[in-house]
Amino acid sequence: MTESYLSANQLLGSTLRTLDDVGVGVTDLILNTEDWSVRFLVAEADAWAPNKKVLVAATSVTGVDEQRRALGLDLTADTLRAHPLVISDDDGPYELQREALPRPEWEGHWRAEMQPELASDAPPIPMDSVEVEITDLLGMDPDFSAERWTRADVLLRSASETADGDAARVIDLLIDNTDWALTYLRVALGPSGSGRPVDAAGATTECLIPRRCIDWLDAEAETLHLAIFEQELRDAPLQPDPTAGSSTQVRMFEG
Repeated sequence: MTESYLSANQLLGSTLRTLDDVGVGVTDLILNTEDWSVRFLVAEADAWAPNKKVLVAATSVTGVDEQRRALGLDLTADTLRAHPLVISDDDGPYELQREALPRPEWEGHWRAEMQPELASDAPPIPMDSVEVEITDLLGMDPDFSAERWTRADVLLRSASETADGDAARVIDLLIDNTDWALTYLRVALGPSGSGRPVDAAGATTECLIPRRCIDWLDAEAETLHLAIFEQELRDAPLQPDPTAGSSTQVRMFEG
């Protein structure tokens, strides 16, 4: 990670830490393909919702601790537990959990029903449904099966193809930490020769390309089509790697 860019590979497996220092592991990122920005982080929720994930708006992140591989949240643990949950299989789109979990503030009231001497007034019944709560928290009611959404872990497993049909593979995403916009894709090319597989014998070539080089994403075929030719990637000048320090260089296409 650097001051300018966050690596998706580093983000996956990092920890979200609340204001009261409760940590949950990041398992995925959800990108909106209309502007290629990270809108949500997906994190483990097993501590309060087994086999579910919690959905967190990227705008809730307040800072990055590189040494701890941690992202600070502008949320308490209780607020995080009130965030919407998602479920999914390994490859399919996330699906919002439609049934709300009990709110933390109801716990004391329910205990008091068992022990009347500890009775307390119940908190007011929420006027809004869980759908409205999700809208309030995230500013929308996303349907993650729609074409405008894609998962980072799926994108990193997808095949890629250059404009002249050469096989490539996205191996990392570089994200601007000021606005969570996808800035560069790190792609790998196999040995020279159109259509050769990336994992064929021989050295691979890595290159950073700006997101404007994305032509379109075929979600059904899990193929990312790039509006750039193979030779342009191979001829891109070497520059200091923005995520690995100035001692490492990588080809960077600006066009």
